[in-house]
Amino acid sequence: MKRVYVFMTLMLLTSFIYSQTTVTGNQSGVWTASGSPYLVTGDITVVQGETLTIEAGVVVRFQGHYKLTVKGQLTAQGTEADTVYFTTDNPATGWHGIRLDEAEGVSEFHYCRIEYGKTSGSDFPDQHGGGIMMNNSDAVIAHCLFANNEATADDNGMGGALYALNSTNETRIAHCTFINNHAYGEGGAIKLSGDMGMNIDSCLFTNNTVLYGGGAICLYGCYETQISRNLFTGNVTTYATGGAVSVSGYSSRIRFVNCTMYDNHASNGDGGGVELAFSDASFTNCIIYNNPGAYSDNIYLDFGWAEVNYCNTPFPDGAEGSNNMDVDAAFVDADAGDFSLTEYSPCIDAGTAFLNIVDAYGDTLTVVDMQPDEYTGTAPDMGYSEYGMTTGLQPTTATFSKAWPNPAQEILFIKADHTIKEIKIMDVSGRICLHRDAAMEKQATLNVSSLENGIYFLEILSGKNIRDIKKIVISK
Repeated sequence: MKRVYVFMTLMLLTSFIYSQTTVTGNQSGVWTASGSPYLVTGDITVVQGETLTIEAGVVVRFQGHYKLTVKGQLTAQGTEADTVYFTTDNPATGWHGIRLDEAEGVSEFHYCRIEYGKTSGSDFPDQHGGGIMMNNSDAVIAHCLFANNEATADDNGMGGALYALNSTNETRIAHCTFINNHAYGEGGAIKLSGDMGMNIDSCLFTNNTVLYGGGAICLYGCYETQISRNLFTGNVTTYATGGAVSVSGYSSRIRFVNCTMYDNHASNGDGGGVELAFSDASFTNCIIYNNPGAYSDNIYLDFGWAEVNYCNTPFPDGAEGSNNMDVDAAFVDADAGDFSLTEYSPCIDAGTAFLNIVDAYGDTLTVVDMQPDEYTGTAPDMGYSEYGMTTGLQPTTATFSKAWPNPAQEILFIKADHTIKEIKIMDVSGRICLHRDAAMEKQATLNVSSLENGIYFLEILSGKNIRDIKKIVISK
């Protein structure tokens, strides 16, 4: 009987090993879920004229500090149930990110998790963009999570999660979460330079940090970039300006629409929320409140121009605009990270569905043009969250739970700081193996006896919409 058990164990381990695919060098074609996980053992490249498609549920694990360079085209097509993972076996050293370097066409990333990317070297562009770097390239990035990426190379890295140079209006970032990313230079999560007409829509930026400008986003020389329905909270710039967003460059013209910025910090500079240096911006239907800076809070104009209309914010010196307020927004629970509006909020129906402005150059611009199905009530609300409608923002990801024993055999115990709403266990391909709706208590037990031996990911969603993901091992 003992020999049979040993033989079956060896068969399970052999099956697990042979489900892996090792890759290096030039790549094209399709990376399938059945071939996952893909173990990257050297730098890989999608050359010009070629396309690499990554199926839903694929896990890409970089075995060292290697990069994925795209000269052709890349499509990572995850789904809500089957995420595509880009990660590393060693978070301390990380991997060198995805490098769209004068790539062809428009690459696509849907339902991807990009984590532990780290830049290196002193040469451009390798020092920028911890998770994704785009040099004269375009991409659609939707429903993705960027976590724990860094751009600190040569004490000059920019764009902790993403760096883009000269992207066009074909690039769109929507329904993404940026959390715990860091840059040395500018743009804790995102740095854009020379971009034209890009949209950043319905994203969450939280706990991103930078030393020298734009805790979440830094924009330089960007024209007609629109930042709409985004939530910025807990982002920090240490030595410079713009706790949430820093904008500079004479050609910069930015539109902020229905954004919420709360509790961002410029620890030793101006503009705890937004800094405009020699640049232009319009703010419409926004809540920008409680964003302290060392010298000025919320919105700071450094030889910049701003039109602020239908916003809840202390009105910035030197700005123009009307129909603003400076009152408590009445969030549901700001301390717990819930910035949706209560039914008593003065920001409900206080925005506008249509607005033309005349900018600093005398040009007439339409900064808001919303359809009736985009809001409830008599007018849009201020802020990212429309009362009575879902926001589409991804849950915050953080560490708030413990799971033991690990490795586990039959029963897994879970204890959390917040009430538990949902529990999932996924295998290394991203397939959901167990799913349970919890009873909104702070502890739970899970029977894992049906799972085969191997490595899994435990995902816990709290009642406060905070997601925690842990690696667990089943060993019987």
